[in-house]
Amino acid sequence: MLAGCIAVVTCGAPNARGGPLIAGNRQIAWDYLYGDAHVLMVGDSIQNSLHHYRYVKNANRLQGIVAGPNYPSSPWLGDDGSFGPAVDPATRPFLGATGLYLANETPPTGVRGANPGATWHAGFTGVAGQQPAADLVTNAAAVVYVVTPFAKGATGMMHADLLTVANPSGTGALTFDVTGASASGTGALASVAISTQAATTGLQRHQLTFQAAGDPAGLRAIVGLTPGQTPAAGSNLVLSGVRVYTGKPGLQLAGIGWGGTNTSYYLDPNNASDADLARYFEFTDTNIVQIWIGHNDGVLADAWEPRIRALLDRYRAARPGVRFILESNYEDATVMWFAGYADVLARIAAESTDVLYLNMYDAVGGAPFAYSPLLVDSVHPSLAGAEYLVDVEYGLIQQAASSVPEPATGGLILTVAFAALAGRRNRRETVATAAREH
Repeated sequence: MLAGCIAVVTCGAPNARGGPLIAGNRQIAWDYLYGDAHVLMVGDSIQNSLHHYRYVKNANRLQGIVAGPNYPSSPWLGDDGSFGPAVDPATRPFLGATGLYLANETPPTGVRGANPGATWHAGFTGVAGQQPAADLVTNAAAVVYVVTPFAKGATGMMHADLLTVANPSGTGALTFDVTGASASGTGALASVAISTQAATTGLQRHQLTFQAAGDPAGLRAIVGLTPGQTPAAGSNLVLSGVRVYTGKPGLQLAGIGWGGTNTSYYLDPNNASDADLARYFEFTDTNIVQIWIGHNDGVLADAWEPRIRALLDRYRAARPGVRFILESNYEDATVMWFAGYADVLARIAAESTDVLYLNMYDAVGGAPFAYSPLLVDSVHPSLAGAEYLVDVEYGLIQQAASSVPEPATGGLILTVAFAALAGRRNRRETVATAAREH
């Protein structure tokens, strides 16, 4: 680390190509580790491959999570702090077609364009639910579990914000409940009747504040039929997610990344209108966007640069004051052009006061990493590869934060030895990531 670095400056130990490993506003790194950071992760399958280990690194600092279609448990990695919202329509005659759809896909409900990531869609058949309901899950159209440390055994006041997409075929026959996650925890800690029907399509929020009951399994958010009411045939529920949080300062994690997506996917207003994008940022209280993207863009750096700049500008317009963590791709043996992408992000960080740049391209060794055994197909990381990448990423964040004066004392946070990360990956890989679309 260079001596004398201040919070906003391009600095850091140079890499083999002569540029810095860290650039931009280092205060963002300090806030990520020690402040009130509500982070939205944006990207493709590379980004999603890192969710689990980011969660593991930060689990005890978490004070919030936006659970649901974009942030479920990673079956190829492990616990991400939540899972759901799928339910089995075969056991619920009141449900017709159900499924998860990306922002650029048209589901059977026909509802799209109001959420920047994936949504869970449930259509109703006009059949009544079980009466009387054996428990709240029996008549559920969506169930989301939150199993973070802040939710397990919690007894204090907490909050749950349900995000749905209102539309002309929505229904007013639904209730949003929060319960303990244990099988016996079927009684609602809080409940509110909701309507997802509106003349125009748009993102909406339904809020609950409740006293947690100390359930060791965590919390469960349920959207189900209101007792005694039956949604009309052809009506729907479109779920964006459930934000569960303590209201205390700390870290919140959310994600809208998905395999196969590229920068244009997040730029397209047909996937999420400007107004609904702004509502999503507001409803999730996002103040930092962490972007790792580019493997699917298919263009050289000169053509990619205006895209990534436009994406930052779109997010700035949606949430004035939002800040960014930008991370460069490691090299991909199928294209070998990501050194140029890294240089683009370094330029952006040098010009901007709202950007922290982490040069992952050079931090993992540049072009040779494309042939690393930590990648299962020259693109996607294995389990060991994902853990290694998050170790390197976290080390860069710690290094950046170490040069920021502590608010209380004006001193410096102790520097974490980042150099050790480069040589620590001497473990043998034991489980490979399932091959995924990238």
